[in-house]
Amino acid sequence: FSLDHPFSAIMDRKTVKPVRSYYRTGKLEEIDIWPDRSKHIFVMYLRKVSDIVNSLINVGFSIEKIIEPLEIRKNDPWKAKFYPLKLVKIIGPTIIFKAKKN
Repeated sequence: FSLDHPFSAIMDRKTVKPVRSYYRTGKLEEIDIWPDRSKHIFVMYLRKVSDIVNSLINVGFSIEKIIEPLEIRKNDPWKAKFYPLKLVKIIGPTIIFKAKKN
């Protein structure tokens, strides 16, 4: 399974600087204003990498691999909004876990 990388979730997409603590976990709601001026609420659950890994282990999964791909797509305006090139060069937007039930 894959998730937004926990480190990218704490970064400001414009300044590429941390805006919250990596250790602040739990539910986060953000409001995004679309080009038509409509407002949309997005809900995220922030977790540390150790929270994810330990939860998998605690319910009987073994982790075969963790992949943090560097994905740079310069010609995709939708991805550029959520994953700006400046940020992606520092922190990949995705973390992938390959796990199996023991």
